[in-house]
Amino acid sequence: MFLSLEEAINLGQKSFEHGRIFMFESFPKADSLKDPENWKKFYSESKKAIIANYDKSIAIKLMELMKEKQAYWTPTLQTLKFEANAHDEQFLDNSNLKYVTQIRKKLWWGIDVNQNKERNLSVDGKGVSTGFYETSKKQIKQANDIGVPIMTGTDVTDSYSFAGFSVHDELNELTESGLSNIEALQSATIVPATYANLQASYGSIEVGKIADLIILDGNPLDKISNTKMINSVLLNGVLYDSKKISELKEFTESVASSFHMNVKVFKSLVASPLVRVQFAD
Repeated sequence: MFLSLEEAINLGQKSFEHGRIFMFESFPKADSLKDPENWKKFYSESKKAIIANYDKSIAIKLMELMKEKQAYWTPTLQTLKFEANAHDEQFLDNSNLKYVTQIRKKLWWGIDVNQNKERNLSVDGKGVSTGFYETSKKQIKQANDIGVPIMTGTDVTDSYSFAGFSVHDELNELTESGLSNIEALQSATIVPATYANLQASYGSIEVGKIADLIILDGNPLDKISNTKMINSVLLNGVLYDSKKISELKEFTESVASSFHMNVKVFKSLVASPLVRVQFAD
Protein backbone atom coordinates (compact mmCIF):
# COMPACT_ATOMS: atom_id res chain seq x y z
CA MET A 1 0.00 0.00 0.00
CA PHE A 2 2.87 2.39 0.78
CA LEU A 3 4.69 1.91 -2.51
CA SER A 4 3.18 3.38 -5.66
CA LEU A 5 2.26 1.06 -8.52
CA GLU A 6 4.66 2.95 -10.78
CA GLU A 7 7.54 2.43 -8.35
CA ALA A 8 6.75 -1.26 -7.95
CA ILE A 9 6.65 -1.81 -11.72
CA ASN A 10 9.94 0.03 -12.25
CA LEU A 11 11.57 -1.88 -9.41
CA GLY A 12 10.80 -5.12 -11.23
CA GLN A 13 7.71 -6.60 -9.62
CA LYS A 14 6.29 -8.92 -12.28
CA SER A 15 2.74 -9.62 -11.13
CA PHE A 16 0.04 -7.54 -9.49
CA GLU A 17 -3.12 -8.94 -7.97
CA HIS A 18 -6.66 -7.65 -7.44
CA GLY A 19 -8.97 -5.28 -9.26
CA ARG A 20 -8.27 -2.28 -7.03
CA ILE A 21 -4.64 -1.61 -8.01
CA PHE A 22 -5.47 1.12 -10.55
CA MET A 23 -8.26 2.55 -8.38
CA PHE A 24 -5.78 3.28 -5.59
CA GLU A 25 -3.50 5.24 -7.93
CA SER A 26 -5.94 7.12 -10.14
CA PHE A 27 -7.66 9.75 -8.02
CA PRO A 28 -6.45 13.22 -6.91
CA LYS A 29 -5.49 12.37 -3.32
CA ALA A 30 -3.87 9.00 -4.03
CA ASP A 31 -0.69 10.00 -2.18
CA SER A 32 -2.63 10.10 1.09
CA LEU A 33 -2.98 6.31 0.88
CA LYS A 34 0.80 6.05 1.24
CA ASP A 35 0.73 7.36 4.85
CA PRO A 36 1.43 4.38 7.15
CA GLU A 37 -0.27 6.12 10.07
CA ASN A 38 -3.62 7.14 8.58
CA TRP A 39 -4.13 5.18 5.35
CA LYS A 40 -6.90 2.89 6.70
CA LYS A 41 -8.96 5.80 7.99
CA PHE A 42 -8.37 7.77 4.81
CA TYR A 43 -9.26 4.81 2.61
CA SER A 44 -12.46 4.17 4.54
CA GLU A 45 -13.53 7.80 4.19
CA SER A 46 -12.48 8.12 0.53
CA LYS A 47 -14.04 5.11 -1.19
CA LYS A 48 -16.76 7.15 -2.87
CA ALA A 49 -14.22 9.76 -3.97
CA ILE A 50 -11.95 7.06 -5.39
CA ILE A 51 -14.79 5.97 -7.68
CA ALA A 52 -16.22 9.41 -8.46
CA ASN A 53 -12.84 11.02 -9.19
CA TYR A 54 -11.25 8.08 -10.96
CA ASP A 55 -8.82 9.46 -13.57
CA LYS A 56 -8.73 7.11 -16.54
CA SER A 57 -5.69 8.84 -18.04
CA ILE A 58 -3.55 7.99 -14.99
CA ALA A 59 -4.62 4.35 -15.15
CA ILE A 60 -3.82 4.16 -18.87
CA LYS A 61 -0.28 5.49 -18.28
CA LEU A 62 0.26 2.82 -15.62
CA MET A 63 -1.10 0.13 -17.94
CA GLU A 64 1.24 1.28 -20.70
CA LEU A 65 4.13 1.02 -18.23
CA MET A 66 3.04 -2.50 -17.28
CA LYS A 67 3.02 -3.46 -20.96
CA GLU A 68 6.49 -1.97 -21.46
CA LYS A 69 7.92 -3.82 -18.43
CA GLN A 70 5.92 -7.00 -19.10
CA ALA A 71 4.24 -6.85 -15.70
CA TYR A 72 1.24 -9.17 -15.40
CA TRP A 73 -2.15 -8.41 -13.84
CA THR A 74 -4.42 -10.89 -12.08
CA PRO A 75 -7.69 -9.01 -11.43
CA THR A 76 -9.30 -11.62 -9.09
CA LEU A 77 -12.76 -10.22 -9.81
CA GLN A 78 -14.34 -12.86 -7.55
CA THR A 79 -13.18 -10.96 -4.47
CA LEU A 80 -14.80 -7.71 -5.63
CA LYS A 81 -17.91 -9.57 -6.78
CA PHE A 82 -18.31 -11.02 -3.30
CA GLU A 83 -17.94 -7.64 -1.62
CA ALA A 84 -20.52 -6.14 -3.99
CA ASN A 85 -23.03 -8.94 -3.35
CA ALA A 86 -22.49 -9.82 0.32
CA HIS A 87 -25.98 -8.53 1.12
CA ASP A 88 -27.66 -10.59 -1.63
CA GLU A 89 -29.13 -13.79 -0.19
CA GLN A 90 -29.40 -15.36 -3.64
CA PHE A 91 -25.68 -14.81 -4.22
CA LEU A 92 -24.82 -16.21 -0.79
CA ASP A 93 -26.87 -19.37 -1.36
CA ASN A 94 -24.08 -21.05 -3.32
CA SER A 95 -24.26 -24.81 -3.87
CA ASN A 96 -20.48 -25.10 -3.53
CA LEU A 97 -20.63 -24.20 0.17
CA LYS A 98 -20.96 -27.93 0.88
CA TYR A 99 -17.28 -28.31 -0.03
CA VAL A 100 -16.16 -25.75 2.56
CA THR A 101 -15.55 -26.59 6.23
CA GLN A 102 -17.91 -25.20 8.85
CA ILE A 103 -15.00 -23.50 10.61
CA ARG A 104 -14.09 -21.53 7.52
CA LYS A 105 -17.72 -20.67 6.77
CA LYS A 106 -18.51 -19.51 10.29
CA LEU A 107 -15.24 -18.14 11.63
CA TRP A 108 -13.86 -16.49 8.50
CA TRP A 109 -16.42 -16.19 5.72
CA GLY A 110 -19.34 -15.53 8.06
CA ILE A 111 -17.62 -12.55 9.67
CA ASP A 112 -16.62 -11.25 6.24
CA VAL A 113 -20.20 -11.60 4.95
CA ASN A 114 -21.66 -9.71 7.91
CA GLN A 115 -19.16 -6.86 7.69
CA ASN A 116 -19.63 -6.36 3.94
CA LYS A 117 -23.40 -6.79 4.22
CA GLU A 118 -23.59 -4.09 6.88
CA ARG A 119 -21.42 -1.80 4.78
CA ASN A 120 -23.46 -2.37 1.59
CA LEU A 121 -26.76 -1.65 3.34
CA SER A 122 -25.54 1.46 5.13
CA VAL A 123 -26.24 4.93 3.78
CA ASP A 124 -22.55 5.72 3.34
CA GLY A 125 -21.63 2.35 1.85
CA LYS A 126 -24.53 1.83 -0.52
CA GLY A 127 -23.28 1.13 -4.03
CA VAL A 128 -19.59 1.67 -3.17
CA SER A 129 -18.49 -1.96 -3.46
CA THR A 130 -20.50 -2.32 -6.66
CA GLY A 131 -18.72 0.76 -7.98
CA PHE A 132 -15.30 -0.78 -7.34
CA TYR A 133 -16.40 -4.01 -8.99
CA GLU A 134 -17.84 -2.41 -12.12
CA THR A 135 -14.97 0.05 -12.55
CA SER A 136 -12.43 -2.76 -12.27
CA LYS A 137 -14.22 -4.68 -15.03
CA LYS A 138 -13.90 -1.65 -17.31
CA GLN A 139 -10.20 -1.45 -16.50
CA ILE A 140 -9.67 -5.04 -17.61
CA LYS A 141 -10.77 -4.16 -21.14
CA GLN A 142 -8.52 -1.08 -21.12
CA ALA A 143 -5.53 -3.08 -19.90
CA ASN A 144 -6.14 -5.90 -22.35
CA ASP A 145 -6.50 -3.50 -25.28
CA ILE A 146 -3.22 -1.84 -24.31
CA GLY A 147 -1.46 -5.20 -24.09
CA VAL A 148 -1.06 -5.87 -20.36
CA PRO A 149 -0.71 -9.66 -19.88
CA ILE A 150 -3.75 -10.79 -17.87
CA MET A 151 -3.86 -13.99 -15.80
CA THR A 152 -6.81 -15.82 -14.30
CA GLY A 153 -6.84 -15.98 -10.51
CA THR A 154 -9.45 -16.07 -7.75
CA ASP A 155 -7.63 -15.45 -4.44
CA VAL A 156 -8.83 -18.92 -3.46
CA THR A 157 -9.89 -19.53 0.18
CA ASP A 158 -10.94 -15.89 0.44
CA SER A 159 -14.67 -15.46 1.07
CA TYR A 160 -16.83 -17.12 -1.57
CA SER A 161 -13.83 -18.04 -3.70
CA PHE A 162 -14.23 -21.78 -4.24
CA ALA A 163 -11.22 -23.85 -5.21
CA GLY A 164 -11.63 -24.99 -8.81
CA PHE A 165 -15.19 -23.79 -9.29
CA SER A 166 -14.45 -20.07 -9.10
CA VAL A 167 -11.90 -20.27 -11.92
CA HIS A 168 -14.78 -20.89 -14.33
CA ASP A 169 -16.67 -17.91 -12.88
CA GLU A 170 -13.57 -15.75 -13.31
CA LEU A 171 -13.25 -16.79 -16.97
CA ASN A 172 -16.86 -15.72 -17.49
CA GLU A 173 -16.21 -12.40 -15.73
CA LEU A 174 -13.18 -11.76 -17.93
CA THR A 175 -15.24 -12.23 -21.08
CA GLU A 176 -17.94 -9.95 -19.67
CA SER A 177 -15.15 -7.41 -19.11
CA GLY A 178 -14.12 -7.42 -22.76
CA LEU A 179 -11.76 -10.33 -23.31
CA SER A 180 -12.60 -12.71 -26.13
CA ASN A 181 -13.22 -16.35 -25.24
CA ILE A 182 -9.80 -17.35 -26.55
CA GLU A 183 -8.11 -14.55 -24.60
CA ALA A 184 -9.86 -15.68 -21.42
CA LEU A 185 -8.72 -19.27 -21.99
CA GLN A 186 -5.17 -18.09 -22.64
CA SER A 187 -5.25 -16.13 -19.37
CA ALA A 188 -5.63 -19.47 -17.58
CA THR A 189 -3.18 -21.47 -19.71
CA ILE A 190 -0.36 -20.14 -21.88
CA VAL A 191 -0.16 -16.69 -20.24
CA PRO A 192 0.54 -17.97 -16.69
CA ALA A 193 2.81 -20.67 -18.13
CA THR A 194 4.81 -17.92 -19.85
CA TYR A 195 4.84 -15.84 -16.66
CA ALA A 196 6.29 -18.82 -14.77
CA ASN A 197 8.76 -19.49 -17.62
CA LEU A 198 7.23 -22.95 -18.08
CA GLN A 199 5.80 -22.44 -21.56
CA ALA A 200 8.11 -25.13 -22.95
CA SER A 201 6.18 -27.74 -20.94
CA TYR A 202 2.78 -26.24 -20.13
CA GLY A 203 0.12 -23.83 -21.37
CA SER A 204 -0.82 -25.29 -24.75
CA ILE A 205 -1.35 -28.64 -26.44
CA GLU A 206 1.78 -29.50 -28.39
CA VAL A 207 4.01 -32.50 -28.99
CA GLY A 208 6.51 -32.79 -26.16
CA LYS A 209 4.51 -30.81 -23.61
CA ILE A 210 3.01 -32.17 -20.37
CA ALA A 211 -0.42 -33.63 -21.20
CA ASP A 212 -2.40 -32.25 -18.23
CA LEU A 213 -5.74 -31.78 -19.97
CA ILE A 214 -9.40 -31.03 -19.30
CA ILE A 215 -11.67 -32.75 -21.83
CA LEU A 216 -14.94 -30.91 -22.37
CA ASP A 217 -18.32 -31.81 -23.85
CA GLY A 218 -18.76 -28.31 -25.26
CA ASN A 219 -16.57 -25.81 -27.08
CA PRO A 220 -15.59 -22.85 -24.84
CA LEU A 221 -14.79 -20.80 -27.94
CA ASP A 222 -18.50 -20.89 -28.71
CA LYS A 223 -19.58 -20.27 -25.10
CA ILE A 224 -17.13 -19.67 -22.26
CA SER A 225 -19.41 -21.40 -19.73
CA ASN A 226 -18.70 -24.64 -21.62
CA THR A 227 -15.52 -24.88 -19.53
CA LYS A 228 -17.86 -26.27 -16.87
CA MET A 229 -18.97 -29.13 -19.15
CA ILE A 230 -16.16 -31.37 -17.95
CA ASN A 231 -16.12 -34.86 -19.41
CA SER A 232 -12.83 -35.96 -17.84
CA VAL A 233 -9.47 -34.76 -16.59
CA LEU A 234 -6.02 -36.10 -17.47
CA LEU A 235 -3.54 -35.22 -14.72
CA ASN A 236 -0.08 -36.68 -14.15
CA GLY A 237 -0.86 -39.50 -16.54
CA VAL A 238 -4.07 -40.51 -14.72
CA LEU A 239 -7.47 -40.18 -16.40
CA TYR A 240 -10.31 -39.09 -14.10
CA ASP A 241 -13.61 -39.78 -15.84
CA SER A 242 -16.96 -38.28 -14.85
CA LYS A 243 -17.62 -41.11 -12.37
CA LYS A 244 -14.29 -40.62 -10.62
CA ILE A 245 -14.77 -36.83 -10.54
CA SER A 246 -18.19 -37.32 -8.88
CA GLU A 247 -16.60 -39.64 -6.32
CA LEU A 248 -13.94 -37.02 -5.53
CA LYS A 249 -16.60 -34.36 -5.07
CA GLU A 250 -18.58 -36.61 -2.72
CA PHE A 251 -15.41 -37.35 -0.75
CA THR A 252 -14.58 -33.63 -0.48
CA GLU A 253 -18.09 -32.88 0.76
CA SER A 254 -17.84 -35.56 3.44
CA VAL A 255 -14.39 -34.41 4.57
CA ALA A 256 -15.54 -30.78 4.78
CA SER A 257 -18.22 -31.76 7.28
CA SER A 258 -15.99 -34.02 9.39
CA PHE A 259 -15.01 -33.06 12.93
CA HIS A 260 -11.36 -33.98 12.36
CA MET A 261 -10.97 -31.74 9.30
CA ASN A 262 -12.69 -28.78 10.98
CA VAL A 263 -10.33 -29.05 13.97
CA LYS A 264 -7.38 -29.23 11.58
CA VAL A 265 -8.55 -26.15 9.67
CA PHE A 266 -9.13 -24.24 12.91
CA LYS A 267 -5.57 -24.96 14.05
CA SER A 268 -4.15 -23.89 10.69
CA LEU A 269 -6.14 -20.64 10.74
CA VAL A 270 -5.00 -19.77 14.26
CA ALA A 271 -1.39 -20.59 13.41
CA SER A 272 -1.30 -18.61 10.16
CA PRO A 273 0.38 -15.17 10.38
CA LEU A 274 -1.32 -14.17 7.11
CA VAL A 275 -4.79 -15.00 8.41
CA ARG A 276 -4.13 -13.07 11.64
CA VAL A 277 -3.19 -10.02 9.57
CA GLN A 278 -6.34 -10.39 7.49
CA PHE A 279 -8.51 -10.62 10.61
CA ALA A 280 -6.80 -7.52 11.97
CA ASP A 281 -7.67 -5.68 8.74
